[in-house]
Amino acid sequence: MKKSILFFGILMMLACNRMPENKYTVKSGYLEYETKIQGARLVSQFWFDDYGQIEVFDMDINFGQFRIHERTLKKDNQLIIWDFKSKKETIKMLDTIRMHLYNIDFSRMDDFDEYDLQLVSTNSAFYKDYDCQVYEIIEAKAKTKFWVYQNLILKKEEYVNEDTIHTELLQFNENVSFPDSLFSVFE
Repeated sequence: MKKSILFFGILMMLACNRMPENKYTVKSGYLEYETKIQGARLVSQFWFDDYGQIEVFDMDINFGQFRIHERTLKKDNQLIIWDFKSKKETIKMLDTIRMHLYNIDFSRMDDFDEYDLQLVSTNSAFYKDYDCQVYEIIEAKAKTKFWVYQNLILKKEEYVNEDTIHTELLQFNENVSFPDSLFSVFE
Protein backbone atom coordinates (compact mmCIF):
# COMPACT_ATOMS: atom_id res chain seq x y z
CA MET A 1 0.00 0.00 0.00
CA LYS A 2 2.89 2.35 0.78
CA LYS A 3 4.18 1.75 -2.75
CA SER A 4 0.84 2.88 -4.10
CA ILE A 5 1.16 6.19 -2.27
CA LEU A 6 4.71 6.63 -3.49
CA PHE A 7 3.73 5.92 -7.03
CA PHE A 8 0.99 8.55 -6.83
CA GLY A 9 3.74 11.14 -7.05
CA ILE A 10 5.17 9.49 -10.09
CA LEU A 11 1.72 9.32 -11.64
CA MET A 12 1.43 13.08 -11.49
CA MET A 13 5.00 13.72 -12.63
CA LEU A 14 6.37 11.50 -15.32
CA ALA A 15 5.93 11.88 -19.04
CA CYS A 16 6.12 9.16 -21.64
CA ASN A 17 9.52 8.13 -22.92
CA ARG A 18 9.17 10.92 -25.51
CA MET A 19 8.65 14.53 -24.52
CA PRO A 20 5.41 15.79 -26.08
CA GLU A 21 5.31 19.31 -27.44
CA ASN A 22 2.38 20.21 -25.19
CA LYS A 23 1.55 17.76 -22.45
CA TYR A 24 -1.24 20.01 -21.16
CA THR A 25 -3.49 22.46 -22.97
CA VAL A 26 -3.07 24.97 -20.13
CA LYS A 27 0.20 26.98 -20.16
CA SER A 28 0.85 26.85 -16.40
CA GLY A 29 -0.88 25.80 -13.25
CA TYR A 30 -0.86 24.86 -9.61
CA LEU A 31 -2.81 21.90 -8.27
CA GLU A 32 -3.15 20.70 -4.71
CA TYR A 33 -4.42 17.20 -3.98
CA GLU A 34 -5.56 15.22 -0.96
CA THR A 35 -5.13 11.46 -0.96
CA LYS A 36 -6.84 9.25 1.62
CA ILE A 37 -5.80 5.68 2.24
CA GLN A 38 -6.38 3.48 5.27
CA GLY A 39 -7.10 6.47 7.49
CA ALA A 40 -3.97 8.33 6.41
CA ARG A 41 -4.10 11.68 4.63
CA LEU A 42 -1.55 12.95 2.13
CA VAL A 43 -1.55 16.47 0.74
CA SER A 44 0.56 16.98 -2.36
CA GLN A 45 1.30 19.96 -4.56
CA PHE A 46 1.94 20.08 -8.29
CA TRP A 47 3.20 23.00 -10.38
CA PHE A 48 3.77 23.06 -14.14
CA ASP A 49 4.83 25.60 -16.72
CA ASP A 50 5.34 25.80 -20.47
CA TYR A 51 2.41 23.44 -21.15
CA GLY A 52 3.96 20.68 -19.02
CA GLN A 53 7.54 20.87 -20.26
CA ILE A 54 8.56 21.76 -16.69
CA GLU A 55 6.85 20.13 -13.69
CA VAL A 56 7.41 20.06 -9.94
CA PHE A 57 5.66 17.66 -7.59
CA ASP A 58 5.95 17.92 -3.81
CA MET A 59 4.75 15.11 -1.61
CA ASP A 60 4.91 14.82 2.17
CA ILE A 61 3.66 11.50 3.53
CA ASN A 62 3.14 10.78 7.22
CA PHE A 63 1.94 7.23 7.78
CA GLY A 64 2.57 6.34 11.41
CA GLN A 65 6.33 6.12 11.80
CA PHE A 66 6.75 6.00 8.03
CA ARG A 67 7.57 9.44 6.58
CA ILE A 68 8.65 10.58 3.13
CA HIS A 69 9.03 14.14 1.94
CA GLU A 70 10.19 14.44 -1.65
CA ARG A 71 10.15 17.07 -4.34
CA THR A 72 10.48 16.00 -7.95
CA LEU A 73 11.46 18.25 -10.84
CA LYS A 74 10.89 17.19 -14.45
CA LYS A 75 12.81 19.41 -16.81
CA ASP A 76 14.98 19.01 -19.92
CA ASN A 77 14.16 15.29 -20.23
CA GLN A 78 15.43 14.69 -16.68
CA LEU A 79 13.70 13.65 -13.51
CA ILE A 80 15.42 15.07 -10.41
CA ILE A 81 14.14 13.76 -7.07
CA TRP A 82 15.15 15.51 -3.86
CA ASP A 83 14.62 13.64 -0.58
CA PHE A 84 14.30 16.20 2.23
CA LYS A 85 15.06 13.63 4.95
CA SER A 86 18.30 12.24 3.54
CA LYS A 87 19.12 15.47 1.65
CA LYS A 88 20.01 13.34 -1.36
CA GLU A 89 19.25 13.90 -5.00
CA THR A 90 18.50 11.22 -7.59
CA ILE A 91 18.64 12.03 -11.30
CA LYS A 92 17.05 9.87 -14.00
CA MET A 93 16.70 10.40 -17.72
CA LEU A 94 13.04 10.23 -18.78
CA ASP A 95 13.83 8.06 -21.78
CA THR A 96 14.98 5.29 -19.41
CA ILE A 97 11.64 5.16 -17.59
CA ARG A 98 9.09 2.87 -19.17
CA MET A 99 5.47 3.89 -19.24
CA HIS A 100 3.19 2.05 -16.83
CA LEU A 101 0.13 2.75 -14.73
CA TYR A 102 1.88 5.42 -12.67
CA ASN A 103 3.47 7.13 -15.67
CA ILE A 104 0.50 8.24 -17.73
CA ASP A 105 0.55 11.16 -20.13
CA PHE A 106 -2.99 11.73 -21.36
CA SER A 107 -1.76 13.90 -24.25
CA ARG A 108 -0.16 10.83 -25.84
CA MET A 109 -3.08 8.44 -26.03
CA ASP A 110 -1.44 6.55 -28.91
CA ASP A 111 1.22 5.25 -26.50
CA PHE A 112 -1.22 3.20 -24.43
CA ASP A 113 -1.42 0.31 -26.89
CA GLU A 114 2.38 0.17 -27.07
CA TYR A 115 2.59 -0.50 -23.33
CA ASP A 116 -0.33 -2.93 -23.04
CA LEU A 117 -2.42 -0.62 -20.87
CA GLN A 118 -6.13 -1.26 -21.23
CA LEU A 119 -7.30 2.32 -20.91
CA VAL A 120 -10.98 2.85 -21.59
CA SER A 121 -12.71 6.19 -21.91
CA THR A 122 -15.96 5.60 -20.05
CA ASN A 123 -17.80 8.92 -20.26
CA SER A 124 -17.52 12.59 -19.47
CA ALA A 125 -18.55 14.04 -16.14
CA PHE A 126 -18.33 17.30 -14.29
CA TYR A 127 -16.02 17.33 -11.30
CA LYS A 128 -15.80 20.56 -9.29
CA ASP A 129 -17.20 22.52 -12.26
CA TYR A 130 -14.63 21.09 -14.70
CA ASP A 131 -15.85 19.09 -17.69
CA CYS A 132 -13.69 15.97 -17.39
CA GLN A 133 -13.16 12.90 -19.48
CA VAL A 134 -13.35 9.79 -17.29
CA TYR A 135 -10.91 6.95 -17.98
CA GLU A 136 -10.54 3.53 -16.44
CA ILE A 137 -7.73 1.00 -16.31
CA ILE A 138 -8.56 -2.50 -15.12
CA GLU A 139 -5.73 -4.85 -14.19
CA ALA A 140 -5.76 -8.28 -12.54
CA LYS A 141 -5.94 -7.01 -8.96
CA ALA A 142 -6.58 -3.33 -9.45
CA LYS A 143 -8.94 -0.88 -11.05
CA THR A 144 -8.08 2.80 -11.44
CA LYS A 145 -10.42 5.57 -12.52
CA PHE A 146 -9.25 9.04 -13.59
CA TRP A 147 -11.12 12.33 -14.07
CA VAL A 148 -9.04 14.26 -16.62
CA TYR A 149 -9.36 17.93 -17.61
CA GLN A 150 -7.06 19.47 -20.23
CA ASN A 151 -4.87 16.31 -19.87
CA LEU A 152 -4.50 17.00 -16.12
CA ILE A 153 -5.67 14.44 -13.58
CA LEU A 154 -8.11 16.16 -11.22
CA LYS A 155 -9.39 13.09 -9.39
CA LYS A 156 -8.28 9.47 -9.09
CA GLU A 157 -9.85 6.43 -7.46
CA GLU A 158 -7.76 3.30 -7.16
CA TYR A 159 -9.10 -0.03 -5.98
CA VAL A 160 -6.33 -2.47 -5.09
CA ASN A 161 -7.40 -5.77 -3.57
CA GLU A 162 -9.68 -4.57 -0.78
CA ASP A 163 -8.13 -1.14 -0.34
CA THR A 164 -9.41 2.08 -1.87
CA ILE A 165 -7.23 5.10 -2.50
CA HIS A 166 -9.06 8.37 -3.15
CA THR A 167 -7.23 11.37 -4.57
CA GLU A 168 -9.23 14.59 -4.73
CA LEU A 169 -8.44 18.04 -6.03
CA LEU A 170 -8.30 20.70 -3.32
CA GLN A 171 -7.18 23.64 -5.44
CA PHE A 172 -6.49 24.39 -9.12
CA ASN A 173 -5.14 27.68 -10.45
CA GLU A 174 -4.69 27.95 -14.22
CA ASN A 175 -2.25 30.17 -16.12
CA VAL A 176 -0.39 31.50 -13.10
CA SER A 177 3.18 32.78 -12.71
CA PHE A 178 5.83 31.21 -10.50
CA PRO A 179 9.27 32.33 -9.32
CA ASP A 180 12.08 30.84 -11.44
CA SER A 181 13.57 29.30 -8.29
CA LEU A 182 10.64 26.85 -8.10
CA PHE A 183 11.81 25.16 -11.29
CA SER A 184 15.53 25.08 -10.50
CA VAL A 185 17.63 22.25 -9.12
CA PHE A 186 17.09 21.82 -5.40
CA GLU A 187 19.69 22.86 -2.86
